[in-house]
Amino acid sequence: MKINIINIVSGINDVNKLEKIYRDIEGITSNSNDGINLSKKSNLEDAIVKIREGVTYQQILEEQNYKPINFTEFRKLADQIEWEHSLDELLAILD
Repeated sequence: MKINIINIVSGINDVNKLEKIYRDIEGITSNSNDGINLSKKSNLEDAIVKIREGVTYQQILEEQNYKPINFTEFRKLADQIEWEHSLDELLAILD
């Protein structure tokens, strides 16, 4: 039952509808003694990250602490992976 509710709510993108659902759930749970403790933050818009304009690609890379690697380093890491099946076996599955 919980997963069905989660799936339905996850598909809703309208902030107003989400706020109404939140208020309804908050009202239901605040009157019960089942140990549910919802955050006091009822304004979902405060939890939404705003899109910043004018951000450069370089700024994003720096903020995410992006460290590129070259092909040789990538190949070295990839060769360390122990695959359960060979490439030929994986390709055969696609046929």
